Amino acid sequence: MSSKYYNGNLKFSLMTFPTIRDIMRKKIKLDELFDAVKRNHLTYVDMNMAEIKMYGEKKVIAALEKSCLHLGCLISYIPMSKINNNKVIKMIDKSIEMAKRFKCKKVMIVPMGKFEVFLLRKRDKEILAQNYIHNYKIAVERANRDNITVCFEDAPTCLIPLSSTEECKRILQEVPGLKLVFDTANMLPGGSETMQFYEELKNYICHVHLKDVKYVEKSTDKCIDGRYITSCLWGSGIIPVKEIAKRLEEDGFGELIGIEYTEPNEHSLAAHESHIAEFMTYLN
Repeated sequence: MSSKYYNGNLKFSLMTFPTIRDIMRKKIKLDELFDAVKRNHLTYVDMNMAEIKMYGEKKVIAALEKSCLHLGCLISYIPMSKINNNKVIKMIDKSIEMAKRFKCKKVMIVPMGKFEVFLLRKRDKEILAQNYIHNYKIAVERANRDNITVCFEDAPTCLIPLSSTEECKRILQEVPGLKLVFDTANMLPGGSETMQFYEELKNYICHVHLKDVKYVEKSTDKCIDGRYITSCLWGSGIIPVKEIAKRLEEDGFGELIGIEYTEPNEHSLAAHESHIAEFMTYLN
């Protein structure tokens, strides 16, 4: 491996959702993107179900196989703010079946529809928490039958009870078998701090979203203090990315670390490949 790339013991996966726009506008092709991922010394990608359906499942599987890549974590959006067992079970089962077809052992469930967070701002957070607990119990029970891990990430908004250390800890304690995706910035909206969050919840972590953020005037990710955050290139924001990676390595973290990718300034294959390299070389 070239010395410019990270050469430690951590394993990385590229989160591909920021590439959707360029692929759908035919600025780049899916198999070209995967080839660029492979050339940057990565062997995993994290994708969401809507993204896969948009491209076509057979096309995604073929592109992964062509580039010798694997799906590290399947991300599924399932509305869990209300108790509707039949609907939830149907969506959970579809997520599990897709994960099995991709030979993926982790399903991260975001407990809301893609844009539902805007509809939840007036909902009672305690009722939301109770409903999430109820529905995650169903998900864990059904996924266990196929030896698939169900997990959730700390959410990047103070509008639902899944951001702060205390909120996430409660859900994890009340749903045996549920695991955590440690997003390194998403606890900020809930009023928690990155390393405190990690130290208190690290025994539950099965996956990481290594993300840097900066404060902005407005975004969809609202903090409890009224500020807003948005993702940015590692090293250009407020999250101590290198320190977190070092701590994960010291602790012997052996699961995948999702690179929270961001859109490059240009929309070509070369721009994406160069941008991926910026992430892959940052930790050295």
